[in-house]
Amino acid sequence: MDNIKLDSLTVEAGIDWYIDQLVSKKDAFEGLDEDALMEVKSDLKERVEAYVNTTILKYVPENKIEELEKILDTNNQEEIHKFFQQNVSNLNEVVALALANFKKSYLES
Repeated sequence: MDNIKLDSLTVEAGIDWYIDQLVSKKDAFEGLDEDALMEVKSDLKERVEAYVNTTILKYVPENKIEELEKILDTNNQEEIHKFFQQNVSNLNEVVALALANFKKSYLES
């Protein structure tokens, strides 16, 4: 379980770094006060997480959807993580692709 927590913290730090990079590339956020910038980052983080999660779900085999729903209902992050690792081929690549696509879309808007 400690490894999962460490992985979660590492992922969290990575997402925060990713958000910081996105925000730094948008000229529209220059000069915002700290509170407004924190709100922008919080909103962006929710959007990134939703986008990545939606992308991952597209790669779950149809015959595993019912099992996934049961695991999601438990809200056990360790089991959810384990499920995706076991059932989504190339999970890291899927996440990387989702992040790249989100970045492209975000910076072009």
